[in-house]
Amino acid sequence: MDETRYRVVCNRCGEEQLLGPAEMLAHVQSQGMLRRDNKPDPQLLIELFESRKYALACRSCNDPDIQISEFQDEWDLETRCAVCGGRIDPERLEAIPNVTHCSACQSKEERGETGEREFCERCGEVLQIRSSQSGGMTRYAQFCPGCGR
Repeated sequence: MDETRYRVVCNRCGEEQLLGPAEMLAHVQSQGMLRRDNKPDPQLLIELFESRKYALACRSCNDPDIQISEFQDEWDLETRCAVCGGRIDPERLEAIPNVTHCSACQSKEERGETGEREFCERCGEVLQIRSSQSGGMTRYAQFCPGCGR
């Protein structure tokens, strides 16, 4: 899962905590989303957490007056992929010191794949593209495998 973490600081009692992917998933599920999916796509999880982080409260005093910010460790910044946020292999960094993409994202970029996904507005599943042919023309439409929409 993605390593994105958030720092939550209570303005009332000063309590500070870090939320990782497991805590983010628990919060999103408590808001009624992704109840059946225990291993969601990392990017989808981050987007859903971003949209629902206003509903968090301090775990000590239960005060909703908190500050939430993305936590980035200074040591991790140099070894993260600019596209997916995953760690870049140390061997790759040693061979190419100024590299900004992991090997998987670099190969996708070289093949011309953007890697951007679109999600269903109703259920949050990744949309698929289906083609149909009629009258010598091929038409493409997005389809959701989760809700069939």
